[in-house]
This record gives sequence, structure tokens and C-alpha cells, in this order.
Amino acid sequence: MTLLGQDGLRLVVLALTFVPGCAAAQNSDLSLAQQSSVSARTLPGVTPQGIPVGGFRLVPALGTMIGYDDNVYNRNAPILSEGHVRFSPSLALRSSWSRHSLRLTMDGEARRYFDLKTENSNQFSTNLVGRYDLARDVRLNVSGGFAHRIEERGSATDVFIGPRPTRYNQTSAGLGVALTPGRMLFRLDGSATKFSYLDSRAADGSVVDLGGRDFETASLTARGGYEVRPGIYLFASGSVNRARYPRPQAIDRASDGYTAGGGLQFDLGDVVGGEVTVTYLKQRFVSSLFRDVGGLGYSTKLYWNPTTLLSLELVAMRTLQRAPLQDVSALDQDIVRLTADYEVLRRMVITGAVEHLRTNFRGIGRSENRLVSSLSGRYNLTRFIDLTASVSFRNQSSAIATRNFDASEIRVGAVAKY
Repeated sequence: MTLLGQDGLRLVVLALTFVPGCAAAQNSDLSLAQQSSVSARTLPGVTPQGIPVGGFRLVPALGTMIGYDDNVYNRNAPILSEGHVRFSPSLALRSSWSRHSLRLTMDGEARRYFDLKTENSNQFSTNLVGRYDLARDVRLNVSGGFAHRIEERGSATDVFIGPRPTRYNQTSAGLGVALTPGRMLFRLDGSATKFSYLDSRAADGSVVDLGGRDFETASLTARGGYEVRPGIYLFASGSVNRARYPRPQAIDRASDGYTAGGGLQFDLGDVVGGEVTVTYLKQRFVSSLFRDVGGLGYSTKLYWNPTTLLSLELVAMRTLQRAPLQDVSALDQDIVRLTADYEVLRRMVITGAVEHLRTNFRGIGRSENRLVSSLSGRYNLTRFIDLTASVSFRNQSSAIATRNFDASEIRVGAVAKY
């Protein structure tokens, strides 16, 4: 079980790289059902096509929004309501080759609050993903990225040590090979991720060294499968991982682990697709103060398009995240998320989502439950401008009184694209 960061709740139990069984999807990491979903498909005359640059296409965008949050800190106390604006530029450079592919994406966010200036933040990331087709049934995948992020207030990794959000840098790299001879499927993927935390400041202005939270992890995952019917694979998978804190303090939270299991992967045209995996996992910690983590690991991703106007997505998984406290070995998390996209009009899409996250703080016997629900809409005003609006509600229960909270946020904005 690989210990990864909380960003996007990346999969820990296994590698969820989808290798479609249908020929039409061989050059995509998305199943046909995903490609046909309301959120993924492109509409002629509505979606900007970008700028041709040799064998690439450049797609720039700039998002702006204004929002109001009635509990900025996501805490029981203090409760502060505040308005803010966000500017979100992005740039995507995608190859248009008949073979191989290369994609570079860059995005950023500048968040500015009206009165609570200490919550102002800047975030950005850049990612490179490439595929080299060695042969018709042999593919080499490479990836790499760098990001500067903050830990969102009230999240499991946020320890609220100072008046400003905690900042960190994340560096990642991956290399893998996929073979699909006949009805067989073989994959071997390696990845490495590093988190480096920047110094913070306490309420009295003194510098707080967060180097003890620096974290490094590496993993190797193998998968073998067989296409029992067109678009349906049965597979077995296994992985090993290594997790280290390069600047340990009182307790060394380093660990090593593995998973072994299998599941079902299916791509049944543009209506249904997904994957279900069950594994046995084991994570052993160097320090005798921490108990090993073992037992059932699982991951489910299902996509269903009951009509051309409605798309549903269900995600459920167990993950292990890096620990924010010295006496916590890891964050053991279970997440379930349901998302629905409905195309009300040709130029308007409504999205509803509900997510439940349970976090166990391994080592101190503490748990938290968070429920988040949201409703958002996007209206394509012109070929180059989208109008957006959203409302969300958050609720968390915890053994720590100040971490019990209810909160809501409303946003309106626009996105300019070319």
C-alpha cells in the first residue's frame, strides 16, 4: 500500500491505470464510457479547439470567480466568515500525432480574501505525460510533475499551527510499460513522490520548522490480465512500496508494504465502464511504537451513461496518507463519492456531488467523518466564455471539539478559453 499525498486522494491500494479492451480506446487512458460522458465529450461549435503549434495544439484558459465562505477555517472555533476572489490561469499543450503522445499542462491559482489577508495564497503546478508506442501492442508511459500547494483548512493533514495555511512542494515521477498481446494484458509501473514542507510562522511571529513532515515514497506495481469477453478483463495485481520521512524527529514513521489481489475491469461501449479491485494489504512500520496495518484493501470506479444527457460516476476506495503528527503513523482513509452530470441544455450542464470521507489517525485512536455535498452549473455563453456558479455544504465530526464544524460556500465566476 503506497503512502501518497492527500491531493486528489490518489489511489494507494493499487494503480488504477485503465487499459481499455476495445480497439477504439487503445490510445486513451479513458474508457469509452468516460469519453462519452457529459463532462468529457466535446460539442462542435461550442468547445474551443485551441491554437495549432506544429504537431501540437495549445489551449489557454483563465478562470475568475468571487465567493463567500461562512467558515473559512473549517473549525468549531474560531468561526470566521469571509469573501474572496480567485484567479485561475491554465495552459495545456497536447500533441496531435497519429502515434505516440505528449501532454504538458500548467495551472495556477491566486486566492485573495477581502479582509483576512493571512489566508491569501498562491498555488501552481506543471505536469508532463508522455506515451511512446514501441509496437502495436507495446506502450511505454512516462510522467513527471511539480506543484506548490497549501493544505486546506480543516483537512486531516492541517494541524493549524499558525495564522497562515501550511505550504509544501510536491515532486513526482513515473515510468511504466504496458503489453497487450492478443487477449492478454500486462503492466509494470513505477512511481516516486516527494513532499517538502516550507517553514511556517506561529501566531507570535516566530519561525516554525516543518522539515519533520517532509515525506518520500516509491512504489512498483505489476498487473496481469486476460480478456474473458470483448471489453472484460479479469486480472491479478501486486505492489510493493517504501515510505520514508527523511528528517525524522522523536519517532521514525518509516514503513514498507505490499498488496496482492485482483479484480474485474470492463469497458462495455459508451454506456458502462469501470473497474472493481479487492486486495490484501500489509504495511510494516520501522518503529515498534506503531502497529502494522493489514487487512482488506479495495477500489471501485464505475461510469454509467443511462442517457446521452446524464452521466453518473461512483468512486469508493481505501487509501493511506502521510501523517501530519509525530505520534500518528498514517492516515487510514475510506472515501465514497457519487457524481452526476446532467445536460439541461446544449450549452448548460448541472453537476451534483456527494462525498463521505472517514479518516482514522493510526497510532492515537482518533477518527473523523466528513460529508461534503455540492451543486454547480456551467453555461456556455459563447464559444470562448463559460459562466459558472456553485454552492457547497460541509460537515465534519471529530473527537477533537474544535474540529467539529458545519460550513457552506457559494461561488460565481467565468472562464475564458481559446
